[in-house]
Amino acid sequence: TDPVVWSTGLLLAWMLAGCAANPTKEGAFFIEGNQTSVSVPFTLEDNRNFIDVKLNGKGPFRIILDTGGGDGILITPWVAQAIAVKVDGSHDLSGAGAATEQAGTALIDEVQIGAIHLARLQATVISLDKLKRAIGFERMDGIIGHELFGRLVTTIDFEKSQIIFTMPAAFRKPEGVTSIPLAIEGGAPYVQA
Repeated sequence: TDPVVWSTGLLLAWMLAGCAANPTKEGAFFIEGNQTSVSVPFTLEDNRNFIDVKLNGKGPFRIILDTGGGDGILITPWVAQAIAVKVDGSHDLSGAGAATEQAGTALIDEVQIGAIHLARLQATVISLDKLKRAIGFERMDGIIGHELFGRLVTTIDFEKSQIIFTMPAAFRKPEGVTSIPLAIEGGAPYVQA
């Protein structure tokens, strides 16, 4: 278990570093210039944090940063076509609710979020049209989560509309915050309440 950090300034940090031994089994991870912390802007829409993500040097694509994002990255068929990746297989995938969708898999050579680079990331390719219509998103290109949360302390500053990704060894808990133990089960965080 790792703590979640809240502060009075609407600051939330997920300290999920170490939850996955090696989320990207196939590839490397680095931050440009050996930085220990990177800040990227986000937009909040229907309580979801959207960040700009480049895939194979193309984009940016509008991706939701979400704890339920699972391993790898989830992208739409349109994005897979735009970055020219080969989509293999077809299987049923379920999420919230009882409905299933057909999904395939692909390998993305490079995922870039600001100065953060992830190499050879597995992608699930699935239509998000039903979710997009149900919530009313104008544009939604995919979802990412555990690949970042499993490597970096992720701090969401709602007042500044910034997400700060910090290497675990460099993170210092802000003064006056309370740590709450959490457990990751099935890719989702749980706390005692």
